[in-house]
Amino acid sequence: MAPGGNHALIETAAKTEQPQRRTGSFSKFGRLLGYVQDLTRTMTAPMLTSIGTNLITHPVTMPVVVPAIMALIIILLAVVLWSVKRRREPDLHIKHDGTFEEALRSITGLTFGDCSEGNELKILHYGEGFFPALLEAIEGAKKSIHFETFLWKEGKISDQITKALAAASRRDVKVRMLLDGQGGKITKDQKKKLAEAGARVEFFHPWRISNLGRMNNRDHRKIVIIDGKTAFVGGHCIVDTWLGHGQDKKHFSDISVRLRGPAVHEVQSTFSENWVEETGDVFVGEEYFPELNKHGDCKVHAARITTVGSSSSVKLLHYLVIECAKESIRIQN
Repeated sequence: MAPGGNHALIETAAKTEQPQRRTGSFSKFGRLLGYVQDLTRTMTAPMLTSIGTNLITHPVTMPVVVPAIMALIIILLAVVLWSVKRRREPDLHIKHDGTFEEALRSITGLTFGDCSEGNELKILHYGEGFFPALLEAIEGAKKSIHFETFLWKEGKISDQITKALAAASRRDVKVRMLLDGQGGKITKDQKKKLAEAGARVEFFHPWRISNLGRMNNRDHRKIVIIDGKTAFVGGHCIVDTWLGHGQDKKHFSDISVRLRGPAVHEVQSTFSENWVEETGDVFVGEEYFPELNKHGDCKVHAARITTVGSSSSVKLLHYLVIECAKESIRIQN
């Protein structure tokens, strides 16, 4: 027994290693977690003490406050992540007694754009109206094709578009494809054909740890820009259920538009937004933003939803248009 009194610590029944400093390429959080784990093992090791000549075992356990603090930190981090990533949804207060035409400049200005004149619009009904026009435009492309969509699945139409895009890439047309990281189910064979032809395929917010706070931000845009001069915008996805003319429950009714004229630049800018975010590839030049002459007499304003936390410009557009209505409102969705 060590000198200095009758009551002294003799020894531990089972020696435990002291916490070791962790080295290597661990993050600060990883080192902290490792330290807490080592500390927990140390604190819970049984110890033997002697009172007189009797040995008594006293297990030492982690105080309840430690896991409580850790849980509080996790909750706090979750709240911070939610508050940073959530989209603000304020109550909108709009009052306008004039006509739609009188409010047009206000509508376009408040929804982050302008009203472009001199455009040609052609409405493409169903898949039977959209896909032939799209394939024809792809086959006629001379310089660039930018393709962005939410849903892409294995099937007849995705094979046809893959073939057309690969052929365009082989004749030195710059092909960029951006598919949603969840909805873009392109097959390995399709992706291989495009890659071998020189086309570039990327995914918007694919599953990875760095995108954990963005996984609910999906890419619902369905746009195609040909040579910076012709754009397709609408609701058609690259899935066989969009083929035909909505003839049964297995086929969808949808519309898209083919756009020519100055407003194509706005659609090209929209594609650039998500493309640059995912790739860092900034495209510049006449093959992407050529001088555009008037093609018709349509005024066009392109409004788009962004992934930032501000109130949706498209939501604001809907509110403004409804407020300007004088006789009737027709909604199809």
